[in-house]
Amino acid sequence: TAMQTMRETHENLTQSFVVLRGSAPAIPAVQELETVYTNYTAALDVAEASLREQTPPQTLQTTVQTLVNFQPLIHSNLQQITAALDHAETGAWQKLLFWLALAGAMLSILLVTTLFRASREQVIEPIQQLQRSLDQISHGDSKAPLWGTERMDVIGDLARAVDLARYRFTEVP
Repeated sequence: TAMQTMRETHENLTQSFVVLRGSAPAIPAVQELETVYTNYTAALDVAEASLREQTPPQTLQTTVQTLVNFQPLIHSNLQQITAALDHAETGAWQKLLFWLALAGAMLSILLVTTLFRASREQVIEPIQQLQRSLDQISHGDSKAPLWGTERMDVIGDLARAVDLARYRFTEVP
């Protein structure tokens, strides 16, 4: 049963390596664990061969003790890898949050710019056009066309009201 436990540990370690080689090859503990894994595999093979060949109990006990001694090394390396991956994951989240915040700021600037342009086109420019027409009228050109009377919004209402007032003032004898 001890050999079964060690073989299960070996299989779990093999599966872990498949994942670690792809996701965290730059972590030094992964490289150290790979060395431990290679030595553990060799010792496990020797122990299994010793069992098949029925070697003396003292030799088998030494081999099994060697395998048991690998357990703390494996555990320590796995803890280091887990800590490194947690740190990398935290860094990845921080980077993601930074880029999301930057994207949010850029969208806010775009929204404010769009709203400014829309307000300029819909409110400021028409009022400036109406003001220029009123300036012509105020300088004595009572027959000058009044800009904006064709509009169907508040600015058009204002232009029509001014045009009506102009008409009434020019019609008075």
